[in-house]
Amino acid sequence: MRGCERKQPVRIADGCETPCGRPEPPGRSAAPAPYGRGVRAPPGRAAGRRHRLLGAPDVVKATARGPRASDHSGRNTLGRMLDALTVAVCVAALALAAWCGFAAYRDQPTKDWHFIGMAVVTLLVLAQLIVGIVQLARGEKAEEGTTIFVAYLLGALCAVPVAGFMSLAERSRWGSATVAAGAVVLAVLEVRLHDIWTVG
Repeated sequence: MRGCERKQPVRIADGCETPCGRPEPPGRSAAPAPYGRGVRAPPGRAAGRRHRLLGAPDVVKATARGPRASDHSGRNTLGRMLDALTVAVCVAALALAAWCGFAAYRDQPTKDWHFIGMAVVTLLVLAQLIVGIVQLARGEKAEEGTTIFVAYLLGALCAVPVAGFMSLAERSRWGSATVAAGAVVLAVLEVRLHDIWTVG
């Protein structure tokens, strides 16, 4: 045959005829390729194919990284909250110590306003205790150990209330001095708490 005209292949029972009339083995597909030999696919379709092949792993990686990033962000938020509460408790304790110390200097016992100040400081310490326990429950660990961290949190919570109850029994200047001393102890405990949590 001198030439070969392009014809659509015709399927037969035992095999397929090629456009030149030669029989095709039964196991080989005779379906024409979407583009002829030596003809490139359009750029848009080729780019879409590469995007489907290469873009899928990136989507999977982004989906896998999402929860970890949000979890890490939540831990950072709680850590900053714990640091802010530590500073707030320390400042409030020093203010209470100065206030009650001034009352002791004037030979006055603790009064209702002093007990309101003690309640505010105690609420701040309670919030700090809750945030610290949540941090530990989320898998965070204090640098110097969980046991000593929890012990200092509980000691800080008890410092001002114990001094307040003692001032109720001692209705003199020494009651105010006791509350001032308890507030100073609380401030020292807060400094130590910060070291236990963030050392190293």
